[in-house]
Amino acid sequence: MSTMREAARVLMTVAVLLGLDGPALGQVLAPTAREIVPATPVRSDQTFIARSNHWTAWLVDGKLVFIEDDGGGFNSAIIVNPDTIDFGITSEAWQVTPGASYDMQISIDGQVFSGTAIGTNNTTVQMRNINRAFLQNLYWGRSALIRVNQHDLVLSLTGSKAIIDAGLRYLRGG
Repeated sequence: MSTMREAARVLMTVAVLLGLDGPALGQVLAPTAREIVPATPVRSDQTFIARSNHWTAWLVDGKLVFIEDDGGGFNSAIIVNPDTIDFGITSEAWQVTPGASYDMQISIDGQVFSGTAIGTNNTTVQMRNINRAFLQNLYWGRSALIRVNQHDLVLSLTGSKAIIDAGLRYLRGG
C-alpha cells in the first residue's frame, strides 16, 4: 500500500462488510492461517501474507486479494479495492468472451445470491461490488455451489475465515 490511509480504508471496508467492529476486529478463531514462504516467485508488487488450507492472502498492486485454489482446475478470488469488493472465478475449461455478461448464481450453505458477472479475459468472470450479505456468507460459510451459465462449481470455504482474518491483521500491522 502506498499510504497508511489507504491501508486503513481497505481494512475498514472489509471490517464493515463483515460486520466486525471494536475488539472483534481482526480476532481469529480456529483455524488460524499460517504464514509461509511461497514456492513460486512473485512479482515485486505482490506480497504474500498467509495460507490456510487452499486459500492464500496477497497484497497485489495495493489491493488485498484472497485466492482459493483447490487444484481442481478453477480458482476464485475476493478482491478488496479501496472502495469496493469484487468476486472473481477462473476456470481453464471456460471459453469466456471478455466484456460479455454472464449470469452467476451462488448458493452458500443454502443462501442464494445471483447477479451478473463480466468476462475479464478468456477464462475469468468477475462480479463487481459484491454486497455485505454475500461477503458475510463467504466469511462464515462452509461451502458454495456456483453456477455460471451452464457450468457448476463447488467451492469449499474451509479456511476462508482464517485467511481473511490474516489479511486484516496484516493491514493492521500485526
